[in-house]
Amino acid sequence: MIPIRADFSKLLELPEAPPDGMLLANALLFVHDQEGVLRRPVNLLRTGGRVVIVKYDRRAASRWVPFPINPRAWVALAKTAGLENPRVTARWPAMYDGELYLGVAERSHD
Repeated sequence: MIPIRADFSKLLELPEAPPDGMLLANALLFVHDQEGVLRRPVNLLRTGGRVVIVKYDRRAASRWVPFPINPRAWVALAKTAGLENPRVTARWPAMYDGELYLGVAERSHD
């Protein structure tokens, strides 16, 4: 595993081989164009590579989570970003409100 800390508003500098997966922990909470931002790193993954996200399951936006992605929205977002088989695999109580969930999906086999 090679951890890469990235600013998704900029071009990602990656190793020569496509990565096998990526973890996005609350990385899209402040992004209005979530599909566009997610699609960029997804397109760099190897076919079948996995995306894992950790998100708040909130019903309404707040100043702390301006662009929430509930589990149903995760499934739709993942599909439009070129991922397949999106699902929620775990949930646990959030410290400040509601729940956190872990979502996973694979890059489509073009």
